[in-house]
Amino acid sequence: MPKPGRILLLLCTLLFTVSCTASRLQNSPYLGRWNAVAYHMMGLNFTVEVLGETTLTLRENGKADLVLLGEASVLDWDESESGIQLRLAEEEIPCTVKGEHLQVEYPYRGDILQVELSRE
Repeated sequence: MPKPGRILLLLCTLLFTVSCTASRLQNSPYLGRWNAVAYHMMGLNFTVEVLGETTLTLRENGKADLVLLGEASVLDWDESESGIQLRLAEEEIPCTVKGEHLQVEYPYRGDILQVELSRE
């Protein structure tokens, strides 16, 4: 296939993939802003008052804005069997829905910080 044909095929495939992800996620029950209510790390429990605020905003385009203890990141997200799956570069961050809460296991300073979030 000539080079312009390959490029056109690649662009069409990319646009189709992006549009399917956006339309699939627009009805997700997980969309919106989630706020931290508790933290767990190294067997200890911490409150928001002690560690600070964390927010996770899930957008219908498959992007998520995470502000974790003052550090902002943009991640990719998708629905999974246990709730949602976050991705930062090549790293997958497991998230589990437990009732009305979302629990995120985020790698933080050489350990795992479990953040329990509630919908705003």
